[in-house]
Amino acid sequence: MIHDISNGLRLLTFRSPSNGSFSNSARAALVAIVVYLTVRLFGLAVQSWPIGGYEFWDIPNFLAILFIEFGVLLSILAAFGLGKGLVQAIIAYIALMSTLAFVVMFLVFFPADQLHTYLISLGIFVVLTLVYLVRLPKFVEGATWKLSISLFVGITASVFMQWPFAQYAGIFHPKSYYQADGSEGETSNQYIPIDIEEIYYAQTVLLKEQFAKLEPGQEPSSHPRLFTILGAGTAYQQVFLREARAVPQIVEDVFGVTTAQVQLANSRIDPVAFPLANMRNLEATFNKVASEMDTSKDVALVYLTSHGAPDQFSLSFYETGVKNMSSVQLANMLERSKLSNVVIVISACYAGSFIDELAAADRLIITASDSDSKSFGCSDASEWTWFGDAYFNQALRQTPDFVAAFEIARDLVASWESDADYHPSNSQMEIGSDILILLEELTSRALTQT
Repeated sequence: MIHDISNGLRLLTFRSPSNGSFSNSARAALVAIVVYLTVRLFGLAVQSWPIGGYEFWDIPNFLAILFIEFGVLLSILAAFGLGKGLVQAIIAYIALMSTLAFVVMFLVFFPADQLHTYLISLGIFVVLTLVYLVRLPKFVEGATWKLSISLFVGITASVFMQWPFAQYAGIFHPKSYYQADGSEGETSNQYIPIDIEEIYYAQTVLLKEQFAKLEPGQEPSSHPRLFTILGAGTAYQQVFLREARAVPQIVEDVFGVTTAQVQLANSRIDPVAFPLANMRNLEATFNKVASEMDTSKDVALVYLTSHGAPDQFSLSFYETGVKNMSSVQLANMLERSKLSNVVIVISACYAGSFIDELAAADRLIITASDSDSKSFGCSDASEWTWFGDAYFNQALRQTPDFVAAFEIARDLVASWESDADYHPSNSQMEIGSDILILLEELTSRALTQT
């Protein structure tokens, strides 16, 4: 047994076994697997500390990655007819995947908050993988080129399948969780926990304060009112909170005193500035606004800004247990609330994937990107996301017409992307057949006030 443990550890450091029977030892393979899984789980824990693992498509990331790796391995081995040499194949695979330990250590000491760091890590892994595959017979007794090729295919497929998880994890780098004294943009090496109880006890009061802003003002009752609902999703980048704070003043400047606004936002730095942007608070807000609206003349504007994935909008605030929102969930909340005459603007990557679920005759849907593309500007260094800047900060200041403002914003973003040599985000708009008349009245009223 001691000899098998020794050989298992030798295997994980790319050293040949000390005897010829090693490749047939199931116990040595088991040692290698246990050590490898320990290293992998440690690496995943380091990457997601201090808030724990995240979920993507409702699958915990560490489970998904491990299942992908071993599932792909077994599938490839079966496809190549290597089932009989399973122990030998597992030994070879574990030795190969131990190169991830080098990548994990690289990420620990050089935080991967920039794209080039990820590329360097990937380069290290690729080089070590190729070296290992070429020299496989030196490491594993009886290994053949057939085994090398099957492992290469398996690793390539595994990396490809894990890519969505890697992209999503890159959004939530641990440095975003640190703060020195609560000041925005300042960081330290000390993790500052937040008071979860305080946040949830504050929700009732915070929502009440927001809903109080929906009470009618002194404007004539015959005038159309614009009800604005703002939702800033990801708690770990403050650009979304900045937009939730900036948009209300712009809307009021453009449309005048007939506006009423509710702000929801997730922010780790200032977690009780607004009610949480979670699905419970969103639906409560939809219900409240729907009860206040006169559907014969009033319009609701819903602006959601955050990160996104296909059919997913990030509401990420993991300490509070807030889950991401799917396009189906958002559509269902709107339907249950009976909120009508709605302009929905979504600034997020892949936001166009929401259009099919949300489209309706009484809705105008505007998205920062199509269903297959990313949008830009979602970093702490930005005051605005690119689309938020183009649509609210620039286009809407030029015209109160939501449709015309979209055309201005779309062209602006396209020019910025072209100058930066970025893949186009392809902003989208879907116009319901019944909403244009109300929007024209709102636009006309806004123009008479300027």
